[in-house]
Parts: sequence; structure tokens; C-alpha cells
Amino acid sequence: MTIADESAAPEYKRPTIWQLAVPSIASNLMFSMVAMVQTKFVGSMGAPAVAAVGAGQRVFFALQALLMAIGVGTTALVARSWGAGQREEASRITSASLMFGGLVGLVLMIFGMIFSHQIAEVFGLDENAAQLASRIGNTIDPRELLELAVADAASVDTRRTIDRAESRQQALALLLMSPEFQRR
Repeated sequence: MTIADESAAPEYKRPTIWQLAVPSIASNLMFSMVAMVQTKFVGSMGAPAVAAVGAGQRVFFALQALLMAIGVGTTALVARSWGAGQREEASRITSASLMFGGLVGLVLMIFGMIFSHQIAEVFGLDENAAQLASRIGNTIDPRELLELAVADAASVDTRRTIDRAESRQQALALLLMSPEFQRR
């Protein structure tokens, strides 16, 4: 590279703190807007529905904080590797973080589906509101999740065990403990 080439290169301009912060501020404001819209939609359904949505929002924000922590940690590690010129290491960290975040999300989702009613009760909801808050966990068919998650890799024994489960929650727990699911 010659001196003439260096002068032709555009000068890097460091972004301001506002340029970096505005996207995060906007996304957090949008999450809050979603919570307000959800509350507005169920407001006419009565107090149990509003309480159920409020409990769901608290769980969502707690999980959002956990997943944001993973993102912040990833950003720091990738920035350090990138700054040191270790592009392959930065790529490896990004891939590992995406897999870890996906795994954490999957485990939390399944835990929430299995124990949705118990989680709803933690918030002191009455029985009607707890039923509304935990309804989604009672609509997941473990056999459909088996097909979605492991498809052809599921053995006949695993399919039979899930089919013989006494409850949906037991079937989901057996699915999570199955060797095929553990290998995924």
C-alpha cells in the first residue's frame, strides 16, 4: 500500500454513545409497548385475565434479562477477539453463544411448559387467573414436539414411553430425558 492509497481510504468515524444506545432504547420501549397492548386487549376480559397477562409479562422480562446477559457477555468476548485480530476465535465465540442462547431458551421454554401452573401460582394468582396464565402449557402435544425436535431419530421405545405417560407433563418430562432429545 502506498501513501497515495492510504490517503484515499475513508477515515473511520467512531459512533457516538447515542448512535449505539438508540437501538437498545427503542427495542426496550417496544417491549414495553407490547406489554401495554396485551393488557389493553385482555382488559375487557376481567381481572383474572389482566392478572394472568401481568404474570406472563414479569416472567418475560426476567427471561429477557437473562438472555440479554448472554448477549452482553458475547459482545465483550467477540470485541476482545476481534480487536486482537483473532477473527476465527470471534466466529467461534459467536457460534457458541448462539447455540448456548438457543439451548437456554429451549430449556426454559420446556420448563415453563411443564411447570406453567406452578410458576403462575408463584405470583399469588387466584385459581382462575393461574389457569389462564398456564393455559399454553396444556396445549402442547408431547408427540408433536417429539416429531418437531427429533423426528426420525426417535426410537420405538421412546415413542411408546411417551405414549404411555399418565399426563402431558409426564410425557414432556420423559421426552426431555429421552436419549434422542439429549443428543440434540
